[in-house]
Amino acid sequence: MPDTKDAPAHHHFETTVTTAPSGVHDSNPFTTAWSGIKKLFKLNIHALIGMALFNLLLCMVLCVTFVAAVFTLLAFGLRHNLVVGTYTPPELLGFLSSFSDASIYASWVISLVIFVAVVALLQALQLQLAVASAKRQQVNFGRLLKRGVSLILPLLGYFGLMVLAVAAGGLVLVIFAKLLGFVALVLAFVIVVAAIYAAFRLLFAPYVIIDEGLSPLAALKRSWELTNNHTIETVAAAAVASLITIPNLILSALTQASEASPGLSGTLLVLNAVLAVVLVIMATMAVAERFVQLQAIANKQLTAAPLHPFNYLAIVLMFLVGPLVNAVSPPDARRNNAPGFNDFNNHNS
Repeated sequence: MPDTKDAPAHHHFETTVTTAPSGVHDSNPFTTAWSGIKKLFKLNIHALIGMALFNLLLCMVLCVTFVAAVFTLLAFGLRHNLVVGTYTPPELLGFLSSFSDASIYASWVISLVIFVAVVALLQALQLQLAVASAKRQQVNFGRLLKRGVSLILPLLGYFGLMVLAVAAGGLVLVIFAKLLGFVALVLAFVIVVAAIYAAFRLLFAPYVIIDEGLSPLAALKRSWELTNNHTIETVAAAAVASLITIPNLILSALTQASEASPGLSGTLLVLNAVLAVVLVIMATMAVAERFVQLQAIANKQLTAAPLHPFNYLAIVLMFLVGPLVNAVSPPDARRNNAPGFNDFNNHNS
């Protein structure tokens, strides 16, 4: 555990229903996830609705940002003769020609800042709601949003560390591939396996940042400590989270199949967008509930139970059910909505 003198106090919300968990922790990933989801809907349904609506608003902001970035890319291509053989309406051509290189570069920077800030804010809101619900705390969306803004920079620091780690690993693979040839393939396999293992051991780092207020580096260390002797349970929690998002893929398939009926397709598209937001938060609950349990074990508030065999079942189902649903889905739905570990971190998202 981190030094308690240096670790900030946990962030609690005003209305708390009960205290920390006690007894023996639930190693079953399915009942753990179900317990977390029940808490979410029982204690924080209003905050969930507010977050779903706000998430849709932020998604529209991202869409506008994306469109603006596309226009500036076209403007850059026209200014530097990179767009060849493409008809551009005169009105649009005049508009795009009005951009200077400086305004284009500024637009790219602004778009990037908006994108990373919105993604970090979405993550902060989802993780706050999930952890608070797992701890049986009632919250309101206003408080989530206020504190979520202050968590953007710490979460960006964590994301930055992850990007640097991936870039460093990729650079090592490229260097060894050129120097060692076939041996590099074996080394690459070892590095990939080690990276996957480390990713699960560090899965709770953003939850630690949200709940304990630690720095990104300290949060990584804390997550490694929390998952000690609980790696399989952590992987299983991620697997259950991935399975929870499958209904979104099914609805996407129905939306694709109903394209002949614009009214029905449009209705399903809106429902799919709302369902996606709710399912991502529900999936986050599967991981948040496990995080709170392991946190309580580390703090001597819970006794660790033997590993439940359903942890292995959850992992197997994730690898079996995901491809099966993909196989019966339309190609566009599979390409855009394939379930996996990315669906909840997104987050863990």
